[in-house]
Amino acid sequence: MLKRTQKIRRYYHGSIPVALFCFWTVSTLHGFVAYGLVKPSTYVVPTLVALAVGTLVGYLFTLRKALQVTSEQFRAIADQAQEFVYLRRVDGVYDYVSPSCTEITGYSVDDFYRRPSLMDQLIYPEDLPLWQNHVHSVNEGGANDSFDIRLRTIDGRIKWINHICMPIYDEQGKQTGVRSTNLDITARKEGEDKLRQASTIFMHVSEGVVITDAEVKVLTVNQAFCDISGYTEDELLGKTPRTWRSQQQDDAFYQTMWNAINSKKQWRGEIINRRKNGDLYPAWLNISAVSDESGRIINYVSIVSDTSNIKQSQERIEYLAHHDVLTGLPNRHLLNDRLEHAIQRAHRNKTRVATLFLDLDNFKSINEGLGHPVGDKVLKVAADRLDQVVREEDTVARIAGDEFSILLEDIVDTESV
Repeated sequence: MLKRTQKIRRYYHGSIPVALFCFWTVSTLHGFVAYGLVKPSTYVVPTLVALAVGTLVGYLFTLRKALQVTSEQFRAIADQAQEFVYLRRVDGVYDYVSPSCTEITGYSVDDFYRRPSLMDQLIYPEDLPLWQNHVHSVNEGGANDSFDIRLRTIDGRIKWINHICMPIYDEQGKQTGVRSTNLDITARKEGEDKLRQASTIFMHVSEGVVITDAEVKVLTVNQAFCDISGYTEDELLGKTPRTWRSQQQDDAFYQTMWNAINSKKQWRGEIINRRKNGDLYPAWLNISAVSDESGRIINYVSIVSDTSNIKQSQERIEYLAHHDVLTGLPNRHLLNDRLEHAIQRAHRNKTRVATLFLDLDNFKSINEGLGHPVGDKVLKVAADRLDQVVREEDTVARIAGDEFSILLEDIVDTESV
């Protein structure tokens, strides 16, 4: 009897009660037939029914046990996952909440069990319409959904999560709830924000920016550098800075520059570059080396400032400091400077220096009678005529309103004056 029971137990999926039931039923019917209580023909049907019932009950028993094992495995995995996982019925009650909910939201598992609407309350106000549409969509159509959304933690911080929601159905195909996985992607979102900010700055900063790889081949440039150099980005990609090098600096200059970059990871200084049309322009260059975690250089970032306007402004300021604005002649300061140098040369060369002073007669009456614009024209004409009658090495200067001075150098005797 024991062997027969074990055999039936194996046949009926290891269920001892089911095996005993089938064995008892078959044995009882067999006894009834043996003692003549029932006909053999009536023995077959009950026996088959007993076996069928036993098979069905055994299958359901095994299925239930398998589901129990699967549920336990799911919970064991979810309990260890970094994602915040929950099972939620259609009425909003949680069947399961993983421990990671505390790390992500700050609320405990019990908080979610006690407060079925807690997840809805955590959603950031601006994202609430998106969340409500998602809940409605899942409840109505049972469609899988995945999206990024913000929530506010127990301490008031805002976190980004990637929310994945899948419907759960019963044997009749009716939705009974949802299974949701929530991954904290705050760090990724913050990184994306920083990249967007850097990209915005990169594209709109007034200085030119050039990023190369470790072999100094151009990976990207911003629009400002294209405007400065005259090249398009496509024309520069894969090229090296030799493309816009002016050859105004020798090899020793570049050797010193690269020695500083490789040793100090940075170099800055003034350089002369060449535009696409061939024009030279001064630039202030700042080069930084970018290293990976192992210290290996992987990129070079160059910031290029076109100093042409600055140079022109400096030259203009320098010019105005030493020249008369109206006539363009040297002013008193430049005249004095040239006079000092002329005297020093005269001592060395054993020559002489002569200075002449003159003014325009009745110039005041021209200004008062005809106006200052006419007076200015008279001064310009006088300056041009004086400048034309002297030698190239001599100096004509305007030292006051209508007063001029002429500096004559390399005078051998008074007769030559």
